[in-house]
Amino acid sequence: MDIITIEEDASSFRTAKGDLPFIKYNIFSGLNLLYHVLLLFFALIVIGAIIFECREYVKSLLMWVESQEHWVIYILFAILFTLVSFPFTWGYTFLVIASGYLFGIVRGILTVMLTVNIGVVIAFFCIKAFNFKFSLSRFLENENIKAILIVISGPKAFKVAVFARLTPIPFGLQNTIFAVSNINPRVYFIASFFGLIPAQIINVYLGTSVRSMEEVLAHKSTKTTAIVVFLQMTVGISLMIYVLTKARQELRRTLNSRHFVELPL
Repeated sequence: MDIITIEEDASSFRTAKGDLPFIKYNIFSGLNLLYHVLLLFFALIVIGAIIFECREYVKSLLMWVESQEHWVIYILFAILFTLVSFPFTWGYTFLVIASGYLFGIVRGILTVMLTVNIGVVIAFFCIKAFNFKFSLSRFLENENIKAILIVISGPKAFKVAVFARLTPIPFGLQNTIFAVSNINPRVYFIASFFGLIPAQIINVYLGTSVRSMEEVLAHKSTKTTAIVVFLQMTVGISLMIYVLTKARQELRRTLNSRHFVELPL
């Protein structure tokens, strides 16, 4: 039974890359950021194309969900968000947008905040229990991931967890990183709750904008109304990119700060 030891990983990481690895190697370079922004746009285009092709089925499914009792909807979303909280799964962003599409801003945000955090808690303890029997360390060899593991073993754990939640690191992979680390569960859950809120608000807003655009197209509203809705969606996407950019910069500063002198290396 192998358990990831942060101290050992930190020592080997420093030995391999030198005493100040993050001064010499900028893991969040401008080129890397551009790559991820383009990747995000490509993913949105692909997902949008798939949804467009299957729009009738997707709409029927969403309408069925909307017609259920409130408690059934909450249980269903809690189950779905739990599933996408595990590694090698996807769909978190789509579910958040779907919440905005179905419930609007206020109810959509409340639904997401409740059910997502239920999924995060369940996934955290399940992954941690699984890691005791089958080590997940071989999946965490990336230097960026090792850097996060090193820092969240120290006093900056809360800050790193908050900013990590705002970056485009896959949701399930983030949950795995924190589950196999020695971060305090209470700190992790609180940081996740607050760190996820900005992107949740933006994505729920995008979901409501998608529905507004659909209604505009269905009822052939005025050109001005269509332009307003399109601008709303553009603002939402632009705001998401801005948040991702700032979060990556703050996470980089946190990982670079004090050169890990506070860590038990």
